[in-house]
Amino acid sequence: MNDTAIKRALAAKLLRSANLSWDDCEYGAPQIDPKRPYGNSNVPDDIREKLGMEDLTDDDCRAIHLQAFIVLRQKLHGMECSCWVCKDRADALPRGVE
Repeated sequence: MNDTAIKRALAAKLLRSANLSWDDCEYGAPQIDPKRPYGNSNVPDDIREKLGMEDLTDDDCRAIHLQAFIVLRQKLHGMECSCWVCKDRADALPRGVE
């Protein structure tokens, strides 16, 4: 699997199942659980399961996982927000933010 566009498309699909939470450290921030980004601590197996692609190698899984950062950054930088409420996913805001 060498095609970056395919990896990014798979990463975008994978991010829909990311384990999101709010970290209350200092000012707080949204985060994807670094130990269990897609459910369990066996990241390659989680990626295979979430994408329904059991034939992916560990290297393929790592490449898709790394592309997830680029996809997430592109999505966040292009998201239209107004008055603290993201028009894309207002229900995904942490408690206390309206």
